[in-house]
Amino acid sequence: MKRTTILLILFTCISVQLNAQGINFDNSGSWNELKERAKAEQKYIFVDCFATWCGPCKEMDQNVYSSAEAGNAINSKFIAVKVQQDRLAIDDGHTKAWYNDAALILKTYHVDAFPTFLFFTPEGVLVHRASGGYDQAGFIALVADALDPQKQYVHLIEGFRQGLITKNLLGNLAISAKYAGDNVQAKEIADSLVSKLSDSELISKSNIEFLQNIAGDDLAWLKEKSTAYLAKLDETAVATPDDIYFILSVGKNEQLAEKEVDKYIAAMQTDQVFTRSNIEFISSTITSTHGMAFELLYENTKRIDQVMAVESFSQFTLDALIIRETVRPFIAEAERRGVADLDWKKIYTEVKKRFDKGYADRVLVKAKAAWYFSKGNAAQFAKYKIKELDLTAGRNVRYQKGNVAFDLNNDCWLVFQGSTKKSELNRALYWYDQLFKYAPDERKFPNNLDTYANLLYKAGRLSEAIALETQVVKKEPGNSDFAENLAKMKRGENTWPGAGN
Repeated sequence: MKRTTILLILFTCISVQLNAQGINFDNSGSWNELKERAKAEQKYIFVDCFATWCGPCKEMDQNVYSSAEAGNAINSKFIAVKVQQDRLAIDDGHTKAWYNDAALILKTYHVDAFPTFLFFTPEGVLVHRASGGYDQAGFIALVADALDPQKQYVHLIEGFRQGLITKNLLGNLAISAKYAGDNVQAKEIADSLVSKLSDSELISKSNIEFLQNIAGDDLAWLKEKSTAYLAKLDETAVATPDDIYFILSVGKNEQLAEKEVDKYIAAMQTDQVFTRSNIEFISSTITSTHGMAFELLYENTKRIDQVMAVESFSQFTLDALIIRETVRPFIAEAERRGVADLDWKKIYTEVKKRFDKGYADRVLVKAKAAWYFSKGNAAQFAKYKIKELDLTAGRNVRYQKGNVAFDLNNDCWLVFQGSTKKSELNRALYWYDQLFKYAPDERKFPNNLDTYANLLYKAGRLSEAIALETQVVKKEPGNSDFAENLAKMKRGENTWPGAGN
């Protein structure tokens, strides 16, 4: 796995033919010359705007553009060109010659996300665009839409401005606008849709997710969508789960949500509370350690574990809430004062006093791992991340299996990078072994095996590491990061950051 971030600001162009069977990207001429040739040949133009540091861009190169199917979709109908966002010291003369054209494309077509795909007619008119990574099927569908006048993004936006887009199409058009990198347009379309929804439609799960997607980080816009609905709520009535989800997810009003959850719990008989659906709902809406929802999970851990058929369901649900209420104030104070570390003994004592030793043990190691990671203390992070895994990973892999693979892979990679202790490295390997035991399909994924091989290598198990990394490279022969790791292992060089690289 490669985890490299390069912060660069200028925009350049590079044209590459990735694979004879895949998309043939053009590597000649200027932007104006390319447009002239497209007009003469009556071909559309496909522009892939990317950045060298962009993960989804690399995935498009490796998994989509190189495929015969993508080549079939593009090559006969388009002139394709790749446009690189960042300027590099190794740029050749052709790339440098594109600097002005690249800057013009960036400014003219408002490219601010990567990858961004621009589709032009043979006359050089932009008719379709999208942003973000796609799988092969999704990309081929995107190309087909670019050729269909009824589905072209620019055509649909013009239809929206003329009031021609029906209610049932507005949601998809808003998502298309967001994927095209046009957040202002996406919100305008979403506003139009919201004005046409009934109350029951507005608070549906699908529309809540839609509004969250469109809002992104703009919580003010999101909360605004809830104002009219929340004003209608009857304070004397018991809110429904849909009401409460809407209050939390769109209205972002935790205090009101807790009040409504308390009313919801109080209105039920005990046996009604302890059903799987109610526990799932209540546990997902807890906002503090003071409401009835917290008390319910805290006081009935064994019964809830039985209902949910999950070990320590309540405890793991409440850990994050306890950290937020008990640890974060200490963090805020420490950062205000500029101190190097927290008073961990005081934190532990407070959590243990309010709750119990089990909560205190878990909360402390989770908080320490997060704190030292935020401070860039790799060795201390690795130490406490292993302690956290020892307290939590066994239960997680048994019950969540492959669902924890992504987080476990990241955790173990960070331990690999930060730890110099074989005991910690071997413990990370142990938890990976447990993942493979309960979720054997995770052995198929090269990223998991690459992390495992690097842990083996740093732990001194050289022959095992090289043998496994060789398998990884065979699984993904086009991945330069994996190939570099294998080469370093064979040369006896470090595959982790720091001296010796």
